[in-house]
Amino acid sequence: MRKVICVVGFLLVACGQTSQEEIFKKEVETAILLDLKDPDSAQFRYGPYDIFPELKLACGEVNSKNSFGGYTGFQRFVFDNGSIAFQEGDTDVFVSQLNKCTDAVKRQTEQTLNNLDKTDPEAAAKLRTENEQTGETKK
Repeated sequence: MRKVICVVGFLLVACGQTSQEEIFKKEVETAILLDLKDPDSAQFRYGPYDIFPELKLACGEVNSKNSFGGYTGFQRFVFDNGSIAFQEGDTDVFVSQLNKCTDAVKRQTEQTLNNLDKTDPEAAAKLRTENEQTGETKK
């Protein structure tokens, strides 16, 4: 009975905590909302590997309404340590910041594969081969 109570208590505490990723995502979205004509209409979306709280880096897309009340369509953005670049803006800055996201994804992929090497080397080798064929990572 004590074990059940401990597990339930642990789950309640764990569920009540906000992850570092969620806190950082809120910081990113708050900063981007300041640049929008209609912040209340904002819709955000991210890929599975687009949030890097430890690097203060995020890549994603935002859609919001313009002055005429119509949605503009999703626009890509990069948040880099407080600086925001939109794909529709300064291309050089956007590409530079986007490259940081790409590099972060590559490092994260390699770290995941290195961890997988320890538990399932065969699966790690297969994934490396697939990634090399698509140009995503090299080892």
